[in-house]
Amino acid sequence: MCLFYLVAKSSVKGDSAMEWRISFSLTEGFLCCDEFFQDKDNAIRQCWILTKSLMKEHLGPPKILSSYHLKSTIFKLLETMPAIFWSKYNLYNCILKVLEEFEHCLAVGLCPSFFIPQYNTLEGVHSDFLQTAAKQVYILRQNFQKDPMNIEYFNHMI
Repeated sequence: MCLFYLVAKSSVKGDSAMEWRISFSLTEGFLCCDEFFQDKDNAIRQCWILTKSLMKEHLGPPKILSSYHLKSTIFKLLETMPAIFWSKYNLYNCILKVLEEFEHCLAVGLCPSFFIPQYNTLEGVHSDFLQTAAKQVYILRQNFQKDPMNIEYFNHMI
């Protein structure tokens, strides 16, 4: 089974008639359907849904960043954090860790693709925008830390 395909889309400064992009959406879907990802006793799926919702609500326009950037961050953390970290009883800390890592990616302008780590998914995004977005994520993370009951607002999405 082939878990990637080519998309007729060029890089930021590329030639749209000559460049293609590799899409791993099928592979991402396969990973997201994994038993561990879907397990109700871990927080991965809930963390993904809640952080995506938080980012959508609090990260203002322009919509240069996408859920793909967040998903890349979560996939990276899945490799670096122990499985026990992703317990449903640790959801609050999971969300904070994802926001912290995403903020760091924005601040340094580097969010490697999970599947092709040499490719920076933030390539071509203006550094001023990245710094502004990093500050917005920092404020979001701080506000979320001050009022952990914010998570109750999003529980209906799980």
